Amino acid sequence: MTVQAIKITNLLSFDEINVDNLNDLNCIVGRNNVGKSNLLKVLKFFYNKLEGKEELPPKLNSNYSYKGSISVTFDMTRIYRIARNQPENKYFDFIIRKLVPLHKRSIFALTRYDNDYTTYTLTLNIYNDGKVKWSTKDKQTLNLILYLFPFFHIEPRHMDLHEWDSLWDLISRLKSFNLSKIDDQSVIDFFDKSINSSGDNSYENYISDLNKTISTKPSSQKEKVLIYIKAGLKGYSFEIDENDLKFHSDGTNSFHFIKTFLKILITISRREYITPFVFIDEPELGLHPKMNEVLVQDIYTSYNYNENKDDRVTRPKVFLTTHSPNIVKEIIKKFRQKQRVYCFQKKADSRTTISTLNSTYDNESFINIFSDNEARLFFSDFILFVEGESELEAFGNMKMTEHFPHLRNIDVYKCSSNVIGERVNPSYSNSAIPYLFLFDADKAISIKGEPQSLSIKLGKNGDYFNFKPDTLKSELNKYKLGFSKKYKTKRENIETLLSVINKAVKVNNTTQCFLKESDFESVFTAVKSRLLDKNIYLNRTTLEGCLIQKNSSKIVYEWLGRKHNSNFDSILQRIKRSKYVTEDMLIDYIRVIFNGKSMALTDYSHFNIEAYKQTLAKKKKVNGKLRYTSRHAKMLMKLLEEKTVHNKYLDKTDGWTTSFLNHAVEYVEKESLAKNQPFGAIFKVYFPEFYDIIRMLQPDSRGEI
Repeated sequence: MTVQAIKITNLLSFDEINVDNLNDLNCIVGRNNVGKSNLLKVLKFFYNKLEGKEELPPKLNSNYSYKGSISVTFDMTRIYRIARNQPENKYFDFIIRKLVPLHKRSIFALTRYDNDYTTYTLTLNIYNDGKVKWSTKDKQTLNLILYLFPFFHIEPRHMDLHEWDSLWDLISRLKSFNLSKIDDQSVIDFFDKSINSSGDNSYENYISDLNKTISTKPSSQKEKVLIYIKAGLKGYSFEIDENDLKFHSDGTNSFHFIKTFLKILITISRREYITPFVFIDEPELGLHPKMNEVLVQDIYTSYNYNENKDDRVTRPKVFLTTHSPNIVKEIIKKFRQKQRVYCFQKKADSRTTISTLNSTYDNESFINIFSDNEARLFFSDFILFVEGESELEAFGNMKMTEHFPHLRNIDVYKCSSNVIGERVNPSYSNSAIPYLFLFDADKAISIKGEPQSLSIKLGKNGDYFNFKPDTLKSELNKYKLGFSKKYKTKRENIETLLSVINKAVKVNNTTQCFLKESDFESVFTAVKSRLLDKNIYLNRTTLEGCLIQKNSSKIVYEWLGRKHNSNFDSILQRIKRSKYVTEDMLIDYIRVIFNGKSMALTDYSHFNIEAYKQTLAKKKKVNGKLRYTSRHAKMLMKLLEEKTVHNKYLDKTDGWTTSFLNHAVEYVEKESLAKNQPFGAIFKVYFPEFYDIIRMLQPDSRGEI
């Protein structure tokens, strides 16, 4: 017996939304002003009308419709099962008659235990003239819903944290007592007998005098219950650690109020036939992040899942809106299958949409690793998944964000493994958050074999992409059935991929580039095109290749001159006179020194520097993995020893990426000012691939992202 679903139509920012499949703890995430608080406003209005309160209804979302509605569906199955086993109980019989459909109450239905799932939906219609109307006219049904499914809300930002009077409202509504046999006179007689041994009726006389002097309206059932509850307690002024509330900070009071409220709610309601649900709006306000985690742990402990292994106890439903990643993290880690995360978003037409995120994970290793860093991605505007530190430096560069401000809204996340990357992927979590994976070329394409016998291998990278022949052939059969331009392009792409698997390729061992007959660029284009459909951008080599390449050579030389005191004028002159070495090779080699890769996807380890030194001393041909000629090796060694930095002193995190980009931005700024052209137009010329990635990070840059 619990709240199962909420449907709102044409109210506030909601056109039509369904919040269904509610779990024990339901976490709502989303940016500011997307409609999270509107859900609370609508629920408060629904229950205020149940209590008979007068207030203005929420505005209609669209005046094209003459009404809006709030529908709440309640699961009656548990109490229905209890009632079947106690047919003589008048109270249960009353509930069944009011809230269970007639066809479920037949003799035949009662014999079917597997057919006893039943719900009751109550709808409040709100009209454009301000009038409201319930889906039932039966006042007893409305009162029954209010009693069986009470609603509470906690708003730390709007409450007096030094006055906890709302706890008394909670306490009085969670327990029902039969007070029909207790009248005013019996209470008066009890106190007279208990406090007066002389029998002079002093208490009765005092009450009589007060009734003649003051006028009071009769107490409600709830007020009477609260009076009797307070009378049994040792006091009714709340305190924390034996100190008055006024001696504690707002954060401490907020923490203890929420903790106490939920503990009462969860513990007491477990013994009753009622199932409350509570809405907590941003409990993290005023709390230290660690206190957020303690709060979630306390809520989890109060639910006490281990106490009832059969899990047949119906527990209160908790809604919790938050902007705190560590609250989301703790909810996911602690509640596992007992939580649900809803993402609220607002479309261009200002309508709120809701998506249920896949926040349950079956991988224990991932749960142990899951941290604030992963949880923050639930709140992202755009996620860029990267492989290493260089990417973090590049896309987080402060000077770059001045010219490409949309980078400030990007969450750059370093994937340490496929286990993590695949599960924080928005496509896995069913989130509408745009994203892009950035991979180096060797994640999808590798060159295997000896220098004389090389071939292309297309790899499988977890769930990101799959180039297995069976997979490609299956997709090819699908696209053969269509005649659209899109299908034709897909078909041609797959045919290219199938034709290059294990294809032999040749590399010029001097230039470290693929020979033209290998047609590697067509292979790369086909692979890159396929991966773009999966929101994966494949670098031609590596991120270092985006920064250090032929187009940016002027900037590279100038930066090396300032950073490493290297004058490249003489080297460039010697290259012009050389029959073996070209400027392309020079740039390639500089990139490799800075932990990039050559155009043939080889890295620094292939150069075998010690072998070069020994061979050069003997004036023989170099027999390393790349088999450079002695003249080529000599030239590269001079460059290595005299003009640049040795690779062994470099590291991915040594800061060269930041240093280079800062210099590059300043260089482009000067040229942009001199030519009176936009910064982006100049930057694109020097860094075409890097600029292309930056462009892709704008949500409206392409349809899929």
